[in-house]
Amino acid sequence: MVGPVHIILIFSLSMIAVGLVPALALNSDESSFLSSDNTYANFGAGGKDPYSCAAYGGNAVKDGVCDNWKVSSGSNAGLDISFTSSYLSTYPVTYVYNLPCTPGNTIANDPTGLSVCPSTAKKDIYIELDCMHGLCPSSQVVTDVVKAFYNQGIQLHVQWGENPSTNSGDTGLFYCYVNVLNTANYGTPQSSCTTGNTDFQSYTWIKQHTFGTVAERQGNTVYCPSNAVPSSPGGTITNANAYNCLTAKRQVFHYVTFVNYQYKNPQYSGWGEIFGNDMVISLGNFENGVGTTDEQEAELMHEIGHNFGLGHGGRTGTAADMNNCKPNYLSVMSYTYLFRKTADVCRPLDFSNTALANLNENNLADSDVGSYQYPSNNPPPPAGTEANQPSSCPTSGQRPIWWSYSGGTATGYTGTTDDWNQNGVGSGSYSQVLNNLPSISCSTTTLTTLTGYNDWNYIQNGDAGTPQPLSFRNSTNFYQSAPQANEGEDIGGGLSHSDAAPTGSLQTLPTISIAATLNGLSVSVNGQAQATTQGASITKIDTNWGDGQTSSGQFPQTHTYSQGGTFTINATAYDSNGLSSSNSTSVTVQSVPPPGPNPDQTVAVAVGIAVAAVIIGIAIWSKRRRP
Repeated sequence: MVGPVHIILIFSLSMIAVGLVPALALNSDESSFLSSDNTYANFGAGGKDPYSCAAYGGNAVKDGVCDNWKVSSGSNAGLDISFTSSYLSTYPVTYVYNLPCTPGNTIANDPTGLSVCPSTAKKDIYIELDCMHGLCPSSQVVTDVVKAFYNQGIQLHVQWGENPSTNSGDTGLFYCYVNVLNTANYGTPQSSCTTGNTDFQSYTWIKQHTFGTVAERQGNTVYCPSNAVPSSPGGTITNANAYNCLTAKRQVFHYVTFVNYQYKNPQYSGWGEIFGNDMVISLGNFENGVGTTDEQEAELMHEIGHNFGLGHGGRTGTAADMNNCKPNYLSVMSYTYLFRKTADVCRPLDFSNTALANLNENNLADSDVGSYQYPSNNPPPPAGTEANQPSSCPTSGQRPIWWSYSGGTATGYTGTTDDWNQNGVGSGSYSQVLNNLPSISCSTTTLTTLTGYNDWNYIQNGDAGTPQPLSFRNSTNFYQSAPQANEGEDIGGGLSHSDAAPTGSLQTLPTISIAATLNGLSVSVNGQAQATTQGASITKIDTNWGDGQTSSGQFPQTHTYSQGGTFTINATAYDSNGLSSSNSTSVTVQSVPPPGPNPDQTVAVAVGIAVAAVIIGIAIWSKRRRP
């Protein structure tokens, strides 16, 4: 339960915000009512049914945005909602928010998708994006995430919170830490974070005072046309336009704010409700204190996935699957594929669209998890993703996967038979943990079944537990954003989760190839050894010649056998991380024949015999001629 908002702190915040950016427009009436009001629209005749849009034209595509709200005229056009607030007595209240819509606009002329009109034939997702002062993401982040959903036929509409027309979500606040689960209010906004500064503010307080644009919080009648004042036993609403407007807006808008750090967990990259509408991106511990474009957009996509009910392994049954770093789950929800620099610099910004084969770690066999190719629309990594990054990425071909085995980390590909235990031969019926990758924050020794999962199929169609994953109104805390969870735990069931995202990279085995050349009893081995982990190098190659002799160095290496025979030569390459890979080849060396006569001696003997024969012949001839 959220406690009352501290009014003294509100006034202090307004004073301090001046000088950072234009003063923050706060609506104390709005935030006061939020602290106690936890209601949502009465959508069905039988009571509060968050999935039903029966009173508002239905919801053909099941995205939680009722069809009447998507049209520009007629009954309930815009977010025109009537329901009874438990805090504002029993009188019906009308709440209206006009969704942005410019007929004919597409993401080609509005890459944020905000002014693209909602469609009763397509799924629509609305997000308000705010950021602490100096921590706003690049505009490419919004563009790339909007495109990722557009590729699946879903319209994502992202509104820069404070000033949509100038792509600014800068709230003017700067807290070193945000406490995502505690509703207490502490500290004042700072212009910068210094060593040892523990100043922080609660996420609930921040959302209650920064949700909505400046114009909306001031009750601008263009966005907030209803000035009806509801009867209230708890207080007086002095700005009915803003109160009505933002109450309606909360029915369909997710809210995300980019901050510096999470309180007590500066290494965490994000936080999000698992099935809900609230998110935090906290990249103060990343590149330049704000994260690269890739880190920003990947983390935003990842936390949006949590809001839909996805875990780090998709879903198991009807619950979020928190088995992380599975080799059979290629999604931005997995830490393996969250950041490009972690493993695959060419991984697409995408959820999983294929359910690969399950892997029973208690009874494994070398296997092919199935085909999963790079998409045809696979752009190169955003600038600055990593040093010496490629200028283009594959648009076809099987994608790489990583897993753990007794010797460390191995890598292979989808669409091929993977040797899970790396013993070099086909084998089955063995047990092995495949997702113990501590270098990217995946540490586990538990044997289980790792399930493949198709995220996009779930997002489009839901499951038995969540038939409409885009409609977060089934979450009872969506209105006031008061999450109920233990800080930093991996939990599901409609609560929330903090992401201790990877900051390192996967250490993958080096590769080695060899070829042998014979010259009598001598053999020369050459080939290629290459480190595959970013920043690593080959330190040495150990060669076992198969006759009990070994050598160490780099290619090429030579050796002379003492006798003929067939020998297996094994070469092992070691990288600077201490990881190694081996390859072998066989050679057959011919024995040298026994020593024969010296050719020069043979000629000399022959010449001697010939000369002797001549002399003897002359002597016989002379004797016969003698009188």
